[in-house]
Amino acid sequence: MLERFEEWGKVLRFDHEIPAREPAPGPSGDEQPVNVAERRLRRMLEAAGFPEGRWNVQRRLPRPLGSTTPDVTYDDPDDDERKIYIYLDGLSRHIHGNPQTRERDIQIRAELRGQGHEVIEITAEDLSDQQAMTRHFRRLARQLVGRDMADRVADEVPRWFIRDRNEKEET
Repeated sequence: MLERFEEWGKVLRFDHEIPAREPAPGPSGDEQPVNVAERRLRRMLEAAGFPEGRWNVQRRLPRPLGSTTPDVTYDDPDDDERKIYIYLDGLSRHIHGNPQTRERDIQIRAELRGQGHEVIEITAEDLSDQQAMTRHFRRLARQLVGRDMADRVADEVPRWFIRDRNEKEET
């Protein structure tokens, strides 16, 4: 055994994904996508080979910010304290089109980044933009797995990118 370890060396490298024996459970209860855009994002994440994130989990913040509810939360695989938050921003006038709401979002996300977390902001329009989604998914892949997965995600865009804006919803 020691001879094998000497032969293989001391460095591990990612070679390929090992498929799960059982399908990963989807989100349940209150922690699941709540609208068409979130369901579409979830399907893309799943098709690209990302692990299931936690959906719509509230996080407390210092005053005066109160709390935030990212659309998707991932645990950083290398740091138990660090999270990767994905926000799917619509541009409706009463939410993110509202200057006060947008300013609050900027403050919340700056606070999260200041705490050392990764924040990925995806606009609802990005869901229909292959280049934008490739950038977002490469960034997420680098955070969760590493450069190899980021390159694979970029190479396999046709497999995961959902082109039809009006795609039928899965039940």
